[in-house]
Amino acid sequence: MWSEALTEGSDGTYIELDVTPGSGSQSIKGYDEWRKRIKVSVKAEARNGRANSELITFLGKFLKVPPRRINITSGETTGQKRVLVEGMDKKSVMEKLGEVLGPG
Repeated sequence: MWSEALTEGSDGTYIELDVTPGSGSQSIKGYDEWRKRIKVSVKAEARNGRANSELITFLGKFLKVPPRRINITSGETTGQKRVLVEGMDKKSVMEKLGEVLGPG
């Protein structure tokens, strides 16, 4: 159940991600049940923070929030990241992700 990758905090919702840089597309690929992370691919290579910047922009567009409200709270130099979507509750994040991942 992919909703296990989401945690609601007092400042917003945290999302556990498994990010693949250097992919052919930007997309949400599914859910890794073993790691309990949502799989995301981005086109940019993991150099000089480009993949992180693209991830933040992509998530902002997907979730319909300004990118400045999305912060990588852990995993800046790895594929396994924790992202905070400031000011967005878990239910709202689940609704948006559910459009791609199905029922959470």
